[in-house]
Amino acid sequence: MFKNVEWLRDAVFYEIYPQSFYDSNGDGIGDLKGIEEKLDYVKWLGCNAIWINPFYESPFGDAGYDITDFRKVAPRYGTNEDFEALCRSAHEKGIRILCDLVPCHTSIEHRFFRESSKKEKNEYSDFYIWCNDPGSEYPHLNKRKYERDDRYLCSFYAIQPAINYGFYEVTEDWQMDMNSEICLNNQKKLIDVMDYWISLGADGFRVDMAKDIIKSDPKREGTKLFWQKIRQYLDDNHPDIVLISEWSRGNEAVDAGFHMDMFLSGGSLFRNEKPEENYFNYFRKEGKGILSRFSDDYINIYEHIKGRGYWSLVSGNHDQPRISKGRDDEELKTLMAFILTMPSPPIIYYGDEIGMRFIEGIDKEGSQTSRGGSRTPMQWEDGKKNKGFSTSDDPYLPADNSEGSPSVDKQKGKDDSLLEYTRKMTSLKHSHSAFFADSDFRFMDRKMNYPLWYERKSSDETIRVVINPSGKKMTIKETENIKEILECRNASLDGNAITLTGLSVFIYTV
Repeated sequence: MFKNVEWLRDAVFYEIYPQSFYDSNGDGIGDLKGIEEKLDYVKWLGCNAIWINPFYESPFGDAGYDITDFRKVAPRYGTNEDFEALCRSAHEKGIRILCDLVPCHTSIEHRFFRESSKKEKNEYSDFYIWCNDPGSEYPHLNKRKYERDDRYLCSFYAIQPAINYGFYEVTEDWQMDMNSEICLNNQKKLIDVMDYWISLGADGFRVDMAKDIIKSDPKREGTKLFWQKIRQYLDDNHPDIVLISEWSRGNEAVDAGFHMDMFLSGGSLFRNEKPEENYFNYFRKEGKGILSRFSDDYINIYEHIKGRGYWSLVSGNHDQPRISKGRDDEELKTLMAFILTMPSPPIIYYGDEIGMRFIEGIDKEGSQTSRGGSRTPMQWEDGKKNKGFSTSDDPYLPADNSEGSPSVDKQKGKDDSLLEYTRKMTSLKHSHSAFFADSDFRFMDRKMNYPLWYERKSSDETIRVVINPSGKKMTIKETENIKEILECRNASLDGNAITLTGLSVFIYTV
């Protein structure tokens, strides 16, 4: 039904948490001008698209995911003119800019909510979802002291009242059908917000909580219809604009009209370690993971969305512990090789390219300690104040000054560093059509647990990738002639026998 955006084929995304990336004015908080100043670094790394977490006006009860003005840059990040300047500079360097779209809720301090909470009927009374039935047991209804003696539905925290886009299955009198005039008008308001940022230079949106926008929709039928309408609008009016969802189920998201979904959890590959349940990550040197826990589900979704959209592998994000947690740089290199050679555009979370650590015990602006430790300042220069992030005596969060903590300057130019290896893999990805997002993919042997062996194929070339993230030595035999070795890390070739000594990457053409 929809066509994919051409520039996505060769995209490598870099996620930036703006308050922690680079502070250009010394106030302790990262800003848009700071991102602009570091565009050359992003380009040098091999990333040609940036996703920026929310930078809108907010009281920051949830680090900017509680918004009071969807069309205004929060003063701590700069101005709307700074955003325009960032987009211009990025485009001159061949870098696309994606905004974080937060469609499901506002801040409780938004002027629309203040009006909606008044007893007297007004134009915003139904902008949010209110329940006037004290006996209703619908989840996430909150009661606070307002003129209006009703409960309101929240999206996540109580400070985030849900915008009323309606219900797919209306079961109670206070619920509105998703096709009611009020709900459709709210959808139009959302499109207007998107149009505004596009007019300033945005190249697309990553959509927060995309699967939760329509309520009482267990099979996401209404949610799919909602996003399909928006995707059709974009295709008709802004055909190069990209929609990326926070859904973590690529088949549903692409069916809903998104160009790409994010494979968030990493499942048994990267996270969710549960030794007591015999559940181990695949990308650990112990080599106890079970590939089929990932591959069976992945290939089913890949086949379902092939030719229509992508399911992106991510190194991490602002809501998860750092990918470096429990891993050393050698393990991280195998993981980066995997992320950057699989189908779909990958996303690198700022700092993962140098192995920034998860800092325990940090809770800032609603992050909670499970997330705050992944939001610390980017570590630019070792030995400098705040690791080069800011000259302030009171930075947004403390930098990691522990012994051996990584930084860009310590790794840049060092051939065997994680940073240079990540850059090497992004360069390999850009220089081979077989690694483009839409090139063919297949597992060479899904029954084999270790190593991970797969093929990428375009009309021009066929490349095979062998990754052994375990520390165990193993050998596989290639049945076809190996033409060229593109990458050989902790591996050797004897005839057609590939020996992987552990934490190995072997990439070749046939």
